[in-house]
Amino acid sequence: MMELELALALEHQEKKVETVAAVEEVEEEEEEEEEEEAAAKRLLLFSRDPRARFLGRRLGQMLRVREETWSRYLEGEENRQTLQEFWGRPGPALLLFRGAPAGRLTAWSAWSQVPEDAQHKLLYVGKRMEASIRADSSQEALMFGQLPATSLLLVKAFMDEVAVPILSNKKNHTVWPYFVSQDLGSHVEGMKSKMHILSGVMSGRTLLPIPTVAGNIQVESNCSEVKQDSHERVVLHTIESVVINWSHQIQKVLQKDSGQLLLKGIHPDPETELDFWKTRRDNLLCIYDQLQAPVVQKMVQILKTKQSSYFPTFEDIFMRVKAGKDNLDLSDI
Repeated sequence: MMELELALALEHQEKKVETVAAVEEVEEEEEEEEEEEAAAKRLLLFSRDPRARFLGRRLGQMLRVREETWSRYLEGEENRQTLQEFWGRPGPALLLFRGAPAGRLTAWSAWSQVPEDAQHKLLYVGKRMEASIRADSSQEALMFGQLPATSLLLVKAFMDEVAVPILSNKKNHTVWPYFVSQDLGSHVEGMKSKMHILSGVMSGRTLLPIPTVAGNIQVESNCSEVKQDSHERVVLHTIESVVINWSHQIQKVLQKDSGQLLLKGIHPDPETELDFWKTRRDNLLCIYDQLQAPVVQKMVQILKTKQSSYFPTFEDIFMRVKAGKDNLDLSDI
């Protein structure tokens, strides 16, 4: 009899536990449904915000973003938070959008967040006012613009093909004092060299800047005798300055060693070691080819004929690059 009562009590307890579990499950499902409904309401309210609708239309016009793509972007809580902070932040603010062929839309709130391998066109959105953006002021408060993925190449092409030829043309300096003309030419040449070096850094190579004057000089007339006029002294000084800069660039390449990672506490694997030496070989080969270019050989001929003290410096640079390249060519990388 006692065993029967005990079995009934256990069965009753199990049913009670099952009932409690079922009730809790129902409550959890109701809570999830309520959260989903609340999230859907927040999304609906946000998507109806005039600022969001205006931004979505402009993205569609400028980046060819479809309405469903914009709707999927707004579904992300973090994305809506980013937009809300952009609109509500006092002072200058910036947003960068990128549309990918797969139909995704990505946004960043700072240039530093944009990945270096971004291959698609970017759209920037900036604020025209210091105050936060209200729902009725988005059209007047925002400015839009497009940036191609190859902005640096476009800037370099503009410098090489437009700015430098115009600003370096002495015919455009006729009304300027001599020292103003010389100072402008120096600054233009420096900017051109920096852009050339930077484009090499972006592509993982060491590019040696070539002075503009090197493309205009004639070896026969400049190398006929050691005696120099004022123009020839300027040309020689420019070439010697470039050789000094080249030596610094190449020295940095030759001083790099795979063991530097160990000094920083980083233990590279064999694949990383192989990648380092492959990159070094390719970079040295790139430098060697540049030093063999006809325009560079013309500059070297001037240094040699004018008995410049920097001619041995160039020979040393060339021999070190050649030796480093040959050593890596002989090794099995």
